[in-house]
Amino acid sequence: MGRINPDALFIGNPGETQYDAAIVGIGHRCGQPDLVVYDYDKLVAVFVKEGMTEDEATEWMDYNVVGAWHGPQTPIILYSYE
Repeated sequence: MGRINPDALFIGNPGETQYDAAIVGIGHRCGQPDLVVYDYDKLVAVFVKEGMTEDEATEWMDYNVVGAWHGPQTPIILYSYE
């Protein structure tokens, strides 16, 4: 398993831990820094728990999380594959 890159970005502000439940692992690619991997559906569930409807949470995720680029340390968002 990869070791966390000290420069890897996490979702939320420093000190916020509510999004940690959606972390499913560390992503690794040869020659690239390891990144935090979040599960899309679990993040939606966190936003719903915070008071958003599921539609609002999905829209927020798609625009503000999946659609946000914060440089090469940006977290990976995992979509479940069945």
